[in-house]
Amino acid sequence: DVDRHTVEKMDESSSKLKLKDVQLDDGGTYTCVFENDHGTRKMSYQIYVYQKLDFGTTPTYHEFLVNQTVIIPCVVTGKPEVEIY
Repeated sequence: DVDRHTVEKMDESSSKLKLKDVQLDDGGTYTCVFENDHGTRKMSYQIYVYQKLDFGTTPTYHEFLVNQTVIIPCVVTGKPEVEIY
């Protein structure tokens, strides 16, 4: 979305890229390009975006009777992918 990504000029020799409401698909390589009468130079930056862990509606309280086989759910989402033990 173009409105979320803006380049703002700070002064005659510098600008900044502003990413609003960062989403997972905003992660990637961004390149800063400098141009003048002497040529062009570039510097690339790798941006990583993570999604915080979320246990959703996983219940935290369980009661069981003796000698039952039980399943205790653990539903977790996040990016990068999470490992559950």
